[in-house]
Amino acid sequence: MSTESANTIVAMWRGLLITASTVLLLSVTVAGLFSFDRNAYDGRVARNVTAAGIDLSGLTTAEAEETLGQFEARVLAPLAIDVDSEEVLLNPVDMGVQVDTTAVVKQAMAVGRRGTLLDEFADWVFSWSRTVELSVGVAYDFDAVRATLDGLEATVVDRPPFQGAIELRGHSVVPLPPVEGATLEFDTAAALVSGALQSPRRVDIRLPLVPLPTL
Repeated sequence: MSTESANTIVAMWRGLLITASTVLLLSVTVAGLFSFDRNAYDGRVARNVTAAGIDLSGLTTAEAEETLGQFEARVLAPLAIDVDSEEVLLNPVDMGVQVDTTAVVKQAMAVGRRGTLLDEFADWVFSWSRTVELSVGVAYDFDAVRATLDGLEATVVDRPPFQGAIELRGHSVVPLPPVEGATLEFDTAAALVSGALQSPRRVDIRLPLVPLPTL
């Protein structure tokens, strides 16, 4: 074997050793970071986990429940609606509104902690560049919503059509012309109220009315 060939082989082996050493060093470094990060987030929500747009990263179970409790408080805040130009405050609790924050926190704590160690490692790698968004379910009782609207129809709107009449005032007979009535447009009103009950944001809601013609 010539000297040149021997030098070529040595250089090749040297390159392979350098590459292998670099890969080994990177592997050890990444493994160390993975282990360190797992310990840092032990008992806490993993990185880049949100629920309803609320960042839960790094929170303990108690802290996450407290944070989502603020979301729940906003959902359960009174709902102001305009009914026939009158403002009415509705209590979401009366319409069966419930927010299961405990279930959401349980989901958040499980992110990155399911499957094999290889699965957890893959989740950890992706956690640096992507966000896991969890939905917060808000339950309500649609029958209670309809019952609430029925109550508003009877107590606030209460505008049956007036068919007209004749009224005696002293010695005069005064005709009273017919007046069109109004009623809630229940399907649209129910959809508006139901949508508002599931959101922590409070916006102006005007319940639609439909005319009730005279005969």
